[in-house]
Amino acid sequence: MVGQLLLRTFWKEPWPAILLPAFENRAAATDGFTIQQPLLNVFFADHTQTTLSVDQFLAPFPRSHRPHIMRLQFSGAADNQESVQYRRSRWVHRRLRTLFSSQPPTHLQVTWQTLVYDVDNLTQPPQVVPTDTVSFVF
Repeated sequence: MVGQLLLRTFWKEPWPAILLPAFENRAAATDGFTIQQPLLNVFFADHTQTTLSVDQFLAPFPRSHRPHIMRLQFSGAADNQESVQYRRSRWVHRRLRTLFSSQPPTHLQVTWQTLVYDVDNLTQPPQVVPTDTVSFVF
């Protein structure tokens, strides 16, 4: 404590390098915590379907960017201008054709779900609540 005071007094150490704000413990403030998670289903012409992971789908992008890309481009909050939708749909179609070259995809459905974890019993699986769906038909 004295060392911090000396650093701040003599070297003008800027906040928050030493003193950090007290962040609220979110789990303690509610009955649990939630996580938003996308579920990607790819449909094919022969009426079969498969689940695709976000890491597989967005493999060309850095791992740290993938959650943000999913939220900004593949949710109800995505830009819905016609030109943006067209470019997004073309990219999705090209990407799926690359991943599934032996079987052409006809449809991608991104279902957003909220996973609700009970803090008092983390051994239980989370409650899954679908919140949003975005579809791409080719």
